[in-house]
Amino acid sequence: MISLESPIKEIFNYLAIEVYDPKRGQINWGHDDKHILRMLAARRAYWADIVKDEPGLVGVELLLDLAILFHDLNRLKNLRGHGEADEKRRKNYATKLMKRFDITPSLSKRVNEIVAAQHLPDNPNEEPVLRLLRDLDKADMGAIGIYRMAATACDRGYGVFARARDFDPDVPAIEGDENLDSFAADICFCLEWFEKQEFAIRSNAIRQRVAHRFEFMRKFLEQLKIEHKELNLI
Repeated sequence: MISLESPIKEIFNYLAIEVYDPKRGQINWGHDDKHILRMLAARRAYWADIVKDEPGLVGVELLLDLAILFHDLNRLKNLRGHGEADEKRRKNYATKLMKRFDITPSLSKRVNEIVAAQHLPDNPNEEPVLRLLRDLDKADMGAIGIYRMAATACDRGYGVFARARDFDPDVPAIEGDENLDSFAADICFCLEWFEKQEFAIRSNAIRQRVAHRFEFMRKFLEQLKIEHKELNLI
């Protein structure tokens, strides 16, 4: 089990119960506390390789870990939304919690800036910490990623063949048999995080560590197509 340092350990333990527990009905299984924990674990597992490529990143570990902890607040039912007021509510929540655990106001401000920017489209000129936050989020793929998408699909009534909309938190659950979305299409979308320049994981260190995960996803889709053809479903 991953060993977390204070104050990350204390904040994570609080969020795992009060915020990122799907049983509370505020977040789906694909963006739960286990997703946060895996990102924190990946940050530690890949860090030596990351700073070997980019020595200037030494010293940002706490900032990045805090950003990981709060990066999915916009997935919460009671903190969703794309307007300024919605963003302010999320910042206020994170700020109050960080203050409770003695995070300085200046560091808290930086965390909120990075988390808010992470909700915007990828930018090739964005600062390294934001890029790493995105990359670590995208790296939570492979067999784990397929499991995440299947779990999220069940949450929202997904089917098998129709086009999907990734993990859009504003899309309501689908009831009935018509126009069902597909978690298989979500896998196709997430493969772009490795293949398409405008979406791809940009840290060489992280790409090298997770390349096999995306290859597994690609093979999974190929096998899925084979089995569907065997049954004359496609």
